[in-house]
Amino acid sequence: MPQLDVIPDDGKHFVSDVEVFTKDGRRYAHSVEQPRGRTSANPLPQAELEAKFLDCAERSVTPDTAERVLQLLRRFDEQSRVAAVTDILAAGSLPETRQAA
Repeated sequence: MPQLDVIPDDGKHFVSDVEVFTKDGRRYAHSVEQPRGRTSANPLPQAELEAKFLDCAERSVTPDTAERVLQLLRRFDEQSRVAAVTDILAAGSLPETRQAA
C-alpha cells in the first residue's frame, strides 16, 4: 500500500526527498536541496524560464499575446513606457479572465 511520510518543517522549505520501493524490493531514492530557479545560485536556463513564462501567461492571455509580451520583456530596459506591456496584456486577455468594467 502506498505510504506518505510527513516530516516537520526544519526550515528547508524546498528540500525534496523521494523514495520508491518496488514490489521486488528494490529502492530508488533521490534528494534535491534547492530546486532549479529558486535562487540565483541555481537559476533556470533562459529557455526554461521563457517556457515557464509562456506556460503561465497562456492561462490568462492568448498564446500570441504571451509571445508578444515575452518579446517586449526581453527588451524591457529599452521600453519608454511600461504601458506598452500592459496594453498588450489587456488587449489579448482571454474572455474568462477579463474583469467587468
